Amino acid sequence: MTIDHLGGHDDIALALGNMIVAWSGAEATLVHAMAIVGSLDINQANSGFYRIPTFESRVKFILAMIPDWEASTYDKPAIIKAIDAISGLASTRNSWVHNSWVADVSLGGGGIFVVNARVPRGSQNQLKPVKAHDIRHHAETVISRTKILYGLLFPQP
Repeated sequence: MTIDHLGGHDDIALALGNMIVAWSGAEATLVHAMAIVGSLDINQANSGFYRIPTFESRVKFILAMIPDWEASTYDKPAIIKAIDAISGLASTRNSWVHNSWVADVSLGGGGIFVVNARVPRGSQNQLKPVKAHDIRHHAETVISRTKILYGLLFPQP
């Protein structure tokens, strides 16, 4: 049965909240990348970024602008790599955000799982356990990769 809250699983709830904040920082940094690459005002970039319907499309849009970007003071290959590194984490976030969450008392006394709807019903791989440490690690990785991109966009003298 799907669940509608994480009562009793405060460690998972806290980790998810921190993950959301980490992703907010990553997206804000991508907005700055879009502004710099496109020579846009930050407000224009922010407005345009969120008018693009999916995260994948936003990333592809920024990456598509980079080859024509005249930027002698920036390390374009490193920026591309940093954007790709952040983008590569999105599917993990999406699995937690967009899949159904269930509690299964028959599996280990009430564990929390996400349902992978892409595998056949009843498959061993249909339920993926949710562990706070996995979410914390993901958030830390998002933060680390975001800092790398930010440092490339705003190098310190």
